[in-house]
Amino acid sequence: MIMAHYTYDQNGRAYQLKGGKHSCPSCGQRTLQLYIAVDNGNPINDQVGKCDRHNNCGYNYKPRTYYTDHPSELPPDKDGKRRYMPEPKQTVIPIDKSYVERTLIPTATEGMTVFTDYLLRLFPTDRVKQAIDTFYLGRTKSKAVIFWQIDEKGIVREGKVMKYQPTGNRDKASWVVGESFWIFSTLQSKGELPAKDGENEIKSAKCIFGQHQLRNAGRDTRVFIVEGEKNAVIGSLMMPSGLWLAVGSSEEIGKVWRVKSILSQCRSVVFVPDVDAIKDWREQVERFGLPNAAVSDFCAGHAGGYDLADYAYYRCWEQPNAYKAPQQENGSTEVAATGPATSDVVHADDLKTLQVMIDENPAIRQLVDKFGLEIAAGNQ
Repeated sequence: MIMAHYTYDQNGRAYQLKGGKHSCPSCGQRTLQLYIAVDNGNPINDQVGKCDRHNNCGYNYKPRTYYTDHPSELPPDKDGKRRYMPEPKQTVIPIDKSYVERTLIPTATEGMTVFTDYLLRLFPTDRVKQAIDTFYLGRTKSKAVIFWQIDEKGIVREGKVMKYQPTGNRDKASWVVGESFWIFSTLQSKGELPAKDGENEIKSAKCIFGQHQLRNAGRDTRVFIVEGEKNAVIGSLMMPSGLWLAVGSSEEIGKVWRVKSILSQCRSVVFVPDVDAIKDWREQVERFGLPNAAVSDFCAGHAGGYDLADYAYYRCWEQPNAYKAPQQENGSTEVAATGPATSDVVHADDLKTLQVMIDENPAIRQLVDKFGLEIAAGNQ
């Protein structure tokens, strides 16, 4: 007899992996199986599932984690109540710091990684070196960059390997079978970290990229939080007056709960989402209850930009090392923490479509740059 394996949300509703394969939000392959509610046969959405590529990807967004990130969406229990059960504490198995030290990018010179070559095309060498040191950026033999996840106690939680094209776009085409996005699973496959605790699989206890900077955070600290690691690095180069953190993706903003107590003591916390996540992040940030927090619509208010990296690219790709921080109407060079944009998210769907096209064919970006093309309003 085959026993079904269930996982449960905070109200005790059972889910199981079932149905056809979908596109994985992490690796992009059609290897994602969704968590389906046992009582009604419905999935939560196309993000809540587990990727079959356990060693090479490791994506597993469980219902409980999703509802921790989106508590207002938690369905009521059979009595019509929304009980909230805290997330079980995950055992942290650290990665030895020697792995970080071995991979650190030694200098801000060309040829270290494709990603740092891209940064050197936009920003002065000394500032790129400072960013490399601040974030402990590493490299692989194939010149991919490693975004190490180190918490405020100095514990190395995970390492995320990313490949980029010279234009700064992700290089998905060069990944080969057997390569992994995650250092933790790579070390497990080599037997250098435990893979199981009895019958249970051991997963890395991921944290926020840049979280180690919070160890010295205080009342005068200004914090900026973005989606992707690339944007955190570029944000620190654009506006170095604060600490820049990245949650990893728009769906992982719930990680902020884990460092809420630290952030509440800071001078200000500004969330800078990509264009298509501004509305959702506003709703999420309200639930954090941080009196010092605000959401910026910077990425929607600057032409040609889908995220901070796009803004930096459009601003100075043709003028090497000539980046200047953007000025607001009041003369400030900081990211503005304003209320909702007048159109909420300006051309969000169109900009996202354009970015997908650029990822598939970088020549499109060259056409946009050369002819000064802009996206027309949807009703034109």
